[in-house]
Amino acid sequence: MILGLSLLILGGCTKPAMVSNVVNKVEEKKEEAKKSIKDLVASGVSQKCTWKSDTEGTTSEGQMWISGKKFKQEITTTSAATKVETKAMVISDGAYTYMWNNEMGKKGIKMAIKDDQTQDYTAENGKADWNKEFQFECNPSAVSESEMAPPSDIEFQDLGAQLEQLQQLQKKYGQGE
Repeated sequence: MILGLSLLILGGCTKPAMVSNVVNKVEEKKEEAKKSIKDLVASGVSQKCTWKSDTEGTTSEGQMWISGKKFKQEITTTSAATKVETKAMVISDGAYTYMWNNEMGKKGIKMAIKDDQTQDYTAENGKADWNKEFQFECNPSAVSESEMAPPSDIEFQDLGAQLEQLQQLQKKYGQGE
């Protein structure tokens, strides 16, 4: 009661110009720019970014939280032709990238982050290009460590290790490069 009354009294005493200045400062922090995931992570700024894309009848939109060298991304993709919606999640803890979606059940994949960060998982060539630029709208945001951890109820298979084993087998049996 006292707190509510104090806020009411103080709110009435606050000059409109002061309120306007605070709103303007918050709006100034919002940044809209064409950047890559690599750029956003390298910036070292804790932030929440959103993006949208429409390519060949497929609409995608995402939210991304970045904290230091870690990020979490939620992506929703809808095909105009089939009207099927897929929700995917990506978490990078700075050492591995973890990926799963609503169609994989309780399974996902993980892969060690390469120095050049050009792992690929797109339909065209199997890679998620960390250098590809999107139009991001970003705002400063605090992100907790627990939000950056991969979920414990998803079983992640190490795709990089599996590919390495396959290459070793190909070399062993003379089918490697």
